[in-house]
Amino acid sequence: AWQATGAPNVTTCEDESRSWASLDFNEDWLELTYAEPVRPSEIVIHEVWAPGSIVKVEVKDLAGVYHVVYQASTQVRAECLRKLTIPVEGVTELVNVVRVTVDQRVRKDWNEIDAVRLSGYRK
Repeated sequence: AWQATGAPNVTTCEDESRSWASLDFNEDWLELTYAEPVRPSEIVIHEVWAPGSIVKVEVKDLAGVYHVVYQASTQVRAECLRKLTIPVEGVTELVNVVRVTVDQRVRKDWNEIDAVRLSGYRK
């Protein structure tokens, strides 16, 4: 999971050991901490296997408050090597944590995440 804050490094659509995946097909989350806090403008998630199970994305501000920036009521069967781009609006606080929640119970397959990029402004 630690390498998911770096640049994407998976280029094929297959079960990939360099990607994060949960232990089983339940609902689970990946929480990433970034060294530099920003006022978020965009989050880009690189999915490399069974994409489409992301049901919620949150950012956590420096006071410890989570803000939901993406929520999906249904899962989408997406093409492999999906890049999910989430514009972030309404969060003016500095954040350095992104939490990605996946619900794999419908697809019964592991949604693997290669990288999560947090973009924003430092001031």
